[in-house]
Amino acid sequence: APMTAGERAASEAMRGFLSQAGPLPAADWQELERHLRHRRLERGAHLVRAGGRPTTVAFVAEGLLRLYYGRDDGR
Repeated sequence: APMTAGERAASEAMRGFLSQAGPLPAADWQELERHLRHRRLERGAHLVRAGGRPTTVAFVAEGLLRLYYGRDDGR
């Protein structure tokens, strides 16, 4: 399915971010872009839950994420 305008903007934001590290040839970007999956998290949703093992790399194009961590005493 074709990308929405929001998905296209998110992809371009990611490409711009990655390009800061050095040149990103068009062919390499096209290969990477084929593997991107756009996902929108609702407020309060978890990207990864405590004890979970991340299986993806996330690029936040818009909004904020909150990081929680547990202490040894369980809090």
